[in-house]
Amino acid sequence: MEDVKRKFLIKLFPPPRYLNVKSTITTFLQGPDESLYEAREKYKSLLRMCPNHKFDDVIELNMFYNELRSEIKMFLDAFAGGFYYDKECDRSKQSELSVKIFFLYKSST
Repeated sequence: MEDVKRKFLIKLFPPPRYLNVKSTITTFLQGPDESLYEAREKYKSLLRMCPNHKFDDVIELNMFYNELRSEIKMFLDAFAGGFYYDKECDRSKQSELSVKIFFLYKSST
């Protein structure tokens, strides 16, 4: 079954197309006048263009968060109750913040 799936994905997403779309995903940027909702929808549409991108949820969230405008990051940090990348934050608090931001990111799909 895995072989059939792999062959189908290679036919649908030949390596050059796969690499091009994956590169587009990894270089995502929020536009200067783009709302959080619009940025999230744009990013999610990029992910749908390449269903075999192989990014896990944490990587996906970090790539999205890292390329947001600073004022949007401040909003997300406030929503989560702390700073997402606070260096002095212990791992359990960091995980809690990630879950809250991830919930906001994944909601209303």
